[in-house]
Amino acid sequence: MVGDAAKDAELLKEVIQFLNRMGHGDAPKWLKALDIAAYQSQLLSKLKDFCATVRLAIERSLKARVGQLLPDAWRSQLERVGDGFRALQDLADQMVPKALKELDAKLKTLQNMVYRGEIHEIATGGMPRVNREAEAYLEERKLAREIRQGKYASTNCAVGDARIKAKYQPKIEDGWPDILAEVSDEIPAFQGKEVYRTLATFHGEVAALDANQLAGKTLYRAFGNPSKHASWGSKAAGGRQPAFWGLGSAPKSAEEWRIRSAVLDEWNGNGFLAVVHLPDDFGIRVPSAKAWAGQIAEQWGEKIPAQYLEGGGHQLVVDLGALATEITRIGESVKASGTALSETINGVRVDFYPTNWTNVEDVYGYSKFSDDVSGSARTRRLASDEIQTKVANSKTVAASRTAASGQE
Repeated sequence: MVGDAAKDAELLKEVIQFLNRMGHGDAPKWLKALDIAAYQSQLLSKLKDFCATVRLAIERSLKARVGQLLPDAWRSQLERVGDGFRALQDLADQMVPKALKELDAKLKTLQNMVYRGEIHEIATGGMPRVNREAEAYLEERKLAREIRQGKYASTNCAVGDARIKAKYQPKIEDGWPDILAEVSDEIPAFQGKEVYRTLATFHGEVAALDANQLAGKTLYRAFGNPSKHASWGSKAAGGRQPAFWGLGSAPKSAEEWRIRSAVLDEWNGNGFLAVVHLPDDFGIRVPSAKAWAGQIAEQWGEKIPAQYLEGGGHQLVVDLGALATEITRIGESVKASGTALSETINGVRVDFYPTNWTNVEDVYGYSKFSDDVSGSARTRRLASDEIQTKVANSKTVAASRTAASGQE
């Protein structure tokens, strides 16, 4: 994937054409359902078996009479090749999952652009009517996506589910941030269904933490100035209250921040980080602090429809009150000076510093579109007298279709 909408659409066209030429059935439907990650164990096993086979072949060749006759330089080179396959076998557990993750991310770009395949019935002179898969003819249309959930899908957040109110409302009434306040039907992953927007940013269990449970934890938050995709820029270092804060060690790179925290390009342009070190006596200093904590869910872009960020980090939704207000005030001076600064606010140390990341936008996520995608692709039906050959049994198929069309 090159991050160009037109080129990605062309690649999609070529992939569907290839699938339709090589096989039978609904190629777009098959492509949408393809889950590369499900084959990880098989690929690992096959790769390790292949490496072992090559090593064994080299060892036996060197022990054989012809191998004994080889010059020492050649034998040394073959031994190095065998050692290389041994190293590859050892590294497979690291390399294959990483490669599959990258391939799966790129595959999702194509899956997101496909509309759907269609099955076309045609008469075949004197023979029963048969289903013939839609061939790969693609037409631009309004983007219509069927989202495939990833590893860190959103927790249950449907507005119509009474169990959600029963679970979270009592805590909200006791002073925890109202994570049910904002309802939306525009979150791409839910395709028009009403959900609680804030709750949807969590994956799995969401825990209610009080001030004593927050003590000793490290929080971080990115802020900056308006950027290409984030006109708001997440300007306030302390955020609006309640605010999202990353939980744990601050990210070391733009990639880690974007992907693990699932911060879409349209939400935040970065530039600076505020890192808050809550003291062990935080429960005494700010006894009213309450937060929701959990893993970060995956995110699909709204303004940049094909951007996808996996998530998997940890976050808080917390109202830090006066502390957040002071963080925002100091953050403005840090933005103006562009230099790092550490301040202690009511016993809470806060570090401010520029990230100096230059690769923040149009880079991370499976799609890197610089412009909104205005169209995606769907297959169109072939006319009943329109004949296209396949690679598989192409002569037989073409001949039967020609004969059938002549009898219609």
